[in-house]
Amino acid sequence: MVTALALAVAGCGHGSPPTAPPPVNSGTSSGSSSSPSASPSASGAQPVEFTVDGAGPYTLGAKLTDLQAAGKVANVTHGSTDCSDIITAQGIAPYAGVQLSFHADNILYAETNTDPGLPTPSGAYVGTNLTQLKTIYAKTTNETLNHGTSMAFMVITISGRAILFVLNEVQNVSSMVAGDSLYLRQNFVNGTPFC
Repeated sequence: MVTALALAVAGCGHGSPPTAPPPVNSGTSSGSSSSPSASPSASGAQPVEFTVDGAGPYTLGAKLTDLQAAGKVANVTHGSTDCSDIITAQGIAPYAGVQLSFHADNILYAETNTDPGLPTPSGAYVGTNLTQLKTIYAKTTNETLNHGTSMAFMVITISGRAILFVLNEVQNVSSMVAGDSLYLRQNFVNGTPFC
């Protein structure tokens, strides 16, 4: 059940979580920062991270047609086994481990990260365990969610967007989903696909 749910959330997974997550930089979660979103660096270069707003050029609310025109997507597919009305696509390097989900109107509404090398700004990775997540996000609005034996940890920002960390049977992150917090919560708790 956990594996099926993780696959439903992640879509086409890319690899499996590492046996041990990359080291967590405890310095990124200290201080007064309570948002898992990134802000541009002083140099203007955008960090390669997965945030509540998306990853790199894949900002929630972006249009598929614009991303296609810029050559920023691969493997565009109309419909899926669980969701006939959506369009999915894959990011390109360094975001090749990010699956993009668009409604029929071509608007990006959710994205799923299965890349163990693509962290959140606070230092959480695919493979990070629940105890580490609770430490990293101790000063944020967060909650633990359950659906049957499946479990997830969600970090919510003041904007209403969130990252849902889907956990495997040993409570390590198997994927991360960015999107609207109410939508992510409802679909995970009800066990419905992210359509």
